[in-house]
Amino acid sequence: MKKALLLCVLAVFSVLQVIAQSRHVTGKVLDESGNPVPFATIRVRGTNVGTQAAADGSFSLNVPVGKEEVEVSYVGYDVAKAAIKDGAVTVRLNKSTAALDEVVVTGYQTVKRTSLTGAIATVDAKKVQDIPVLNIGNALQGKAAGVQITAQNGAPGQNAFIRIRGVGSLAAGSDPIFVIDGVIADTRAYNALNTNDIADLTILKDASSSAIYGARGANGVIVITTKKGKGGEPVVKVNTEYGQQSRIKDNYKMMSTAQKLQYEYDLDFTNYYISNWMSENGYDPNSTDIQSVPMDKLKGEWANLEAHSTNWFDVVMQDATLLKNQISIAGADDKFNYYVSLDHSQQDGILRESSFKRTGGRLNLTYKAKKWLTLGTNTSFSSYRINALRDRYNAQNPFVAAYTTNPYEQVMDSTVDNYKGYNLTVNGFPIMEALKHNPSFNITNYGGGTYYAAVHPIRDLEVKTQIGLQYVDYQSEAYTQPGSYLDNILNGKPTGNKTDAGFQTFNYVWTNTANYRHTFNENHNVSLLVGSEFTKNHQKTYSMSQKGFASPDLTTLDNGASPQTATTSKNDWTLWGLFATGSYNYKEKYFVDGSIRRDGSSRFGSNTKYGTFYSVGLAWDVAKEEFMHNIEWVNTLKVRGSIGSSGNFNIGNYNSQSLYNFASYNGSSAAKPSQLPSPDLAWEKQTTTSLGIDFAAFDSRLTGSIDYYDQKRQNLLQLVPIPSTVGFTNILLNLGSMKNTGVELALKYQFVKSQNLDVTFGGNIAFNKNRVTKLTGKPNEEIPQPDGYTTLKVGKPYLNFYMVRSAGTDPNNGDALYYDNDGKVTNVYSSSYSQVLDGKSPNPTYSGGLNLDVRWKQFFLAASANYAGGNYIYNIIYENALADGYNVSSWMSTDAFNYWKKPGDKNVQPKPVLYNSNFYDSDRWLQKGDYIRLRDVTLSYSVPANVLARTKVIKGLSLYATGHNLATYRPHYKGDPEVGIGSTESDPTSPITGSAYINGVYSLYSYPNYKSWTVGINVTL
Repeated sequence: MKKALLLCVLAVFSVLQVIAQSRHVTGKVLDESGNPVPFATIRVRGTNVGTQAAADGSFSLNVPVGKEEVEVSYVGYDVAKAAIKDGAVTVRLNKSTAALDEVVVTGYQTVKRTSLTGAIATVDAKKVQDIPVLNIGNALQGKAAGVQITAQNGAPGQNAFIRIRGVGSLAAGSDPIFVIDGVIADTRAYNALNTNDIADLTILKDASSSAIYGARGANGVIVITTKKGKGGEPVVKVNTEYGQQSRIKDNYKMMSTAQKLQYEYDLDFTNYYISNWMSENGYDPNSTDIQSVPMDKLKGEWANLEAHSTNWFDVVMQDATLLKNQISIAGADDKFNYYVSLDHSQQDGILRESSFKRTGGRLNLTYKAKKWLTLGTNTSFSSYRINALRDRYNAQNPFVAAYTTNPYEQVMDSTVDNYKGYNLTVNGFPIMEALKHNPSFNITNYGGGTYYAAVHPIRDLEVKTQIGLQYVDYQSEAYTQPGSYLDNILNGKPTGNKTDAGFQTFNYVWTNTANYRHTFNENHNVSLLVGSEFTKNHQKTYSMSQKGFASPDLTTLDNGASPQTATTSKNDWTLWGLFATGSYNYKEKYFVDGSIRRDGSSRFGSNTKYGTFYSVGLAWDVAKEEFMHNIEWVNTLKVRGSIGSSGNFNIGNYNSQSLYNFASYNGSSAAKPSQLPSPDLAWEKQTTTSLGIDFAAFDSRLTGSIDYYDQKRQNLLQLVPIPSTVGFTNILLNLGSMKNTGVELALKYQFVKSQNLDVTFGGNIAFNKNRVTKLTGKPNEEIPQPDGYTTLKVGKPYLNFYMVRSAGTDPNNGDALYYDNDGKVTNVYSSSYSQVLDGKSPNPTYSGGLNLDVRWKQFFLAASANYAGGNYIYNIIYENALADGYNVSSWMSTDAFNYWKKPGDKNVQPKPVLYNSNFYDSDRWLQKGDYIRLRDVTLSYSVPANVLARTKVIKGLSLYATGHNLATYRPHYKGDPEVGIGSTESDPTSPITGSAYINGVYSLYSYPNYKSWTVGINVTL
């Protein structure tokens, strides 16, 4: 008892001594507008002494003698320092540009970025709103390390090609999932999303952060939160934007009319025009020996053809317009929080007859019905129409026409209303007639939202139930008008064909969560979330065809004379899961978190209905240790590590089941097996180990992160051959495995920070190494792919190029040379010489982005670029533009002139031979895909507030101009290295379609990318 009393007395004296050696200071924390910042953290610099501001921003603390400065921080604001004067201090905080201070929405909950243990990237919503693109995926290019985004092509409304930390599957797709306002969205939901409605955008890159999404999180998660209102008067915002687009020109250097005619003469080729001229001028009409015609007479006809040259890119393409309009109103009071918006966008395609139109709206509403009850909804609708190419896989492709039609071929009178009024391409097809008379379009109507109720039965506990609903109605129509050229080919007489197809999808998700957060004894912060989720998806598809239309104006199927086909189908899938995630940190210095989820799905086999996924993460903010306090230039130094697993359940709805086809047999219904059951078919699984460092220095002017990951993919789907005696040739099994390892670096530095001038530069880079570690279990197994150019091989990257190696040109006779299987040079080509080309894969090994932000007074300049490389692309366009005489009737590149002419010629193309039958595919046409593209440059001006105050109506006004896709540096590649989805690749949304998941295997005749200039105005009322 005496000892206890003595200790108390000593403690009192110690406190008195500290007080005697310190002084009492009071103060207030305000934001840029003078409003109080509640609960900000205040620390006396160079000590452990600190406190937290009250709800009105006020604070008081005892400052040790000799200390003259406090440091104040709060989530979403820059760290501020202030000198202590006369025992009082007022601190003003500026909105933060440092990613480390952000609040991050992970889908099921909101957490401080400083407490994360996993690899997460956040993207400033404003950075995707000022870009003149209509798809959120394209707007994200170069914005986050490890997130490789490629424009599939420049078609209006086209999706982006997104890969997070490399390829994730051999056959079941590698696309990440999008979570919008807490619900996993249908693909067409994020196509319908208006970027101006986005408030927060978070990318979950590793298993630690995505494991909570269980069987669907293996390829990463992109979490989008839409806007809400803010307190005060209602705020009305109006935005309008107008732009012009044009084709990005390639580097193929195609021949002029004079050059092409000379090339044909050298190969003794007589084209259609010259053949007619020879016949009209008394030459033997059956002779094709153009070299027998005197050159002086021939050049006269050449001059005539040159005078009527045609630029076929101008024929099929155009400069096009882009228009975006939006209006929104938002506000909040003690009971209601609301955000309402309407938008309309229209993009004409740079290909004539192509376009995209979208109209949509959003209503986000929160109502605090009781002190303990909150109700809300986030609802949106959208309708968009795409006028698209009828068929880009054959001669109907206008880009085939543009690249292959000779410049001396002329456009005939396009006012004649039949195919005879249009020029035929070298493929014998009148491309402009096809664009006008074979229309194809699709319409998507989307409606969906979340509807929730949140109850707070006790302090720090929230119980929430939420229903997510999504409805998609997709309709497509393709019409071959009666009397069109294609109709004549298909039917031999004016008939016409029409196909209507589409589907309706209804998806609902019911999510229930309980989230508890509490701080014990000021230093122990605990969070626990448990929940359940049930998802059901129903889809109905249809396709109907009719022919025999009396008039091009009669386009509905009931006007057709004879039905051809009519099919319908229905499919369903369900997913049910239980999950929990928890975290603990001590003084926001030591962190530990974990999650677990158990999912079951109707898609999985009868023996593998359920799967369990988990994650564990640790982190340590070294900068908060006492031994770091004297290193004042270090603001944050957090080391983190995690391990976790997640799944990919894109295996198709019924691939695990035994299926039958039903048809008519002798007038009766009959069935036959169409698929063997696979009762062990399960989700694909990935396990990732991640290590990372987050840092901030020099008053957070320098921020960044470094990440390393080791990702193992297992249970990958493979079609395995089986004995034909069972009646089938293969069965789908979980046998494959693959590995991705990589390093990511993101940096941002604020070079200048002053009242009138801010300059910030940032960048990111990611390196990824991919290897297939198992296919079906055979050692050193290799499976050539159906594309004929690539293969899967154990120990090599996913889709390594596989073909005959070119050995150049024989300097003695101009023959094309190849390497045989023994590495010896031969002029004899054999497909058996094909081999895996080490180091040559369509997968980029590095990618990244660069960003520059400059503010001078009321002017703001923002520029961004993205880059990728380490991959190879098979350039079919360039192959066909040289072709060694094989395609002499087509338009050629000027590089074709660089061919062998005499013994001793080196570094030249093989000697061209008319209609060359010895022209073959080889790695001669492989080109490096490295590039860097100046993606966007925006210059804006904000009218000063004191000027707007005179209007008494306008609260904000800014004008801006943006250039998009302005310049590209591609040192090795002739075309656009970003466009690779083309004619023989499958629909990348379909599961189990192999190489459709690699963008850039080929460079085919796909829709070119565009560059644009836009101007816009933002008005706030």
